[in-house]
Amino acid sequence: MKQALLIFGILFSFSHLKAQQYPAELTFHKTVIKAGNKTLTETVTNQITIFNRTGEKYAAIAIYGNKLNKISNIEASLLDKQGRTIRKLKKNEIKQRSEFSSSTFYDDAYVLEFMLKHNEYPYVISYSYQKQSSQFILLEDWIPVLSSSIPTRQAILEIRTPIDYKIRTSEQKIRKMSTDTVNGQIIYQWITDYTNLIQPEIYSPPITEFLPRVSVFPLQFKYVIEGAQDNWENFGNWLYRLSANCSDLPVQQQEETRIRVKNISDDREKIRVLYHRLQDQTRYVNISLKAGGLLPYPASYVCTNKYGDCKALSFYFKTILESIGIQAYYTLVYAGNPIPGFDTTPSPGLHFNHVILYIPLPQDTLWLDCTSKQAFGYLGTFTQNRLAFIVDKDNSRLIRTPALRPEDVTISRSLRIAQTTETSASVQLSNRYKGNGFEYFSTLDKAVDANTKDHAVRYKLSGNYFNILSYKIHDQGRDADSIYITAEGSSEKLISLYGDELILRIPRYELPDFEAPGKRKTPVQIDHPIHTVDSIQILIPEGYGLSDSIPVCVIETPFGIYRQSVGQTDSLLNIRQETCVFAGKYPLSLYADFHAFIQLITKQNQTKYITFQKTHKP
Repeated sequence: MKQALLIFGILFSFSHLKAQQYPAELTFHKTVIKAGNKTLTETVTNQITIFNRTGEKYAAIAIYGNKLNKISNIEASLLDKQGRTIRKLKKNEIKQRSEFSSSTFYDDAYVLEFMLKHNEYPYVISYSYQKQSSQFILLEDWIPVLSSSIPTRQAILEIRTPIDYKIRTSEQKIRKMSTDTVNGQIIYQWITDYTNLIQPEIYSPPITEFLPRVSVFPLQFKYVIEGAQDNWENFGNWLYRLSANCSDLPVQQQEETRIRVKNISDDREKIRVLYHRLQDQTRYVNISLKAGGLLPYPASYVCTNKYGDCKALSFYFKTILESIGIQAYYTLVYAGNPIPGFDTTPSPGLHFNHVILYIPLPQDTLWLDCTSKQAFGYLGTFTQNRLAFIVDKDNSRLIRTPALRPEDVTISRSLRIAQTTETSASVQLSNRYKGNGFEYFSTLDKAVDANTKDHAVRYKLSGNYFNILSYKIHDQGRDADSIYITAEGSSEKLISLYGDELILRIPRYELPDFEAPGKRKTPVQIDHPIHTVDSIQILIPEGYGLSDSIPVCVIETPFGIYRQSVGQTDSLLNIRQETCVFAGKYPLSLYADFHAFIQLITKQNQTKYITFQKTHKP
């Protein structure tokens, strides 16, 4: 019967889809979860149809596991378009590797990989496997999509639980849902597809918000110790108890910490000194919460080995601060952009992938990312303006991290242009970057090899307008939240001479090219302001005068502002432009107005050339 259903799915797909429309598709998917109080068994069946050579990347199958999720019973077959078996997967074709091959910190996460290919299109890869878990806080976070750019024809999720097994679910883009009771079990079933494909757009929300998804959580669970997630306080108490045995900072480390700050009276300064030492003496190993679990390594482990993931480094520094009487709170957060939506019902598996510290002081509040090499107290675009979960005994709670303001993300660019020959110019740049720009150049300066850094800096500064001859990244101190770069360059693209007229091209830093209102499919989500201030100084060539008028302009809308001003002396023309697009999430109903604002700025920037007229002839 199972084989007949699979063949039907294949034939149905071929009769309804032109092979050239997509390179591949997920023809059929089914996940069956059997949950009990102590075990979780997941059985997954997939059929992937490959239509052409471009689709062969989907013939590379990867199944992820770790010490808590054991993979077994892998079976796979290669089928032709009639559903006939061409060959079956052999056990020695399955290769295993560490998911984190560059790390020795967490070697229990692994990937099982294999590939089945055929020399005649279309063909089908049909495979299944099982996972078994004895400890879990999430039954399933189900997104039956291989890629947002290829369809899923049919997908089924089935959850089987005892009648008294309490769960919480959330779902989106589901075609049909049903429940049934059979032999003392409740069977939940969701059926869906993904055929109205959504592609990522400029400043769109996370693509997962537009895909079919079902998330299922047990209200009571056991993960190392028993816990509950029926409310945030209970979930926080479980996290608090989970890490109770991790505060084993060696006595020698405690004594060294007290000696290091004994002559410092201000708590903030104590934290700063110790944070710098943490940055200098430890190394971050990138292991996500989902892969590495929720149990941090003990403080003694990091003290000995000098490395850890976000959980380990955060808990280690928390114990260091507590050894000198400063309370710090272990805090879960989602790191990265775009920021996903947040359902405030307890669903930790969906909302968090990173750990930071929350430190309330009498006159201030500190947020510290213990994996960062950037400024003390700097959260930046990575974790700003989103709900975080503070773990505190009997008082765990959600709190929003500070939002970046326009002045926190300003990119200030100053460009001075002077004619050197009839058709060439010298340029001088003085740029200060905050926010995204600061993070980009700071990472280049600290964590990238010299050749890669040099190429990236020159490309970013030139904007394809001129050649960078030299540049300098100025040291602003380790706790600076901006980076200052000066550069000198030359250009043969900025100046053209036509008789008595000298045409100068104005370098413009454009906004993204947003889709036209009729083509946009998703809302706009801008997680933090976009704020640029550009000053272009043009040394007026001797014997020439400005023949164009450059308009002064002010645009103010609910979406942002734009200002352009012009100043002139006998020999210098100064054009100043300020653009600020406010942070926000703008629905499609407002997109036409938002797009009109962007177009107004684009129209102002269409003045890309300035004409100078010769004022006298020799």
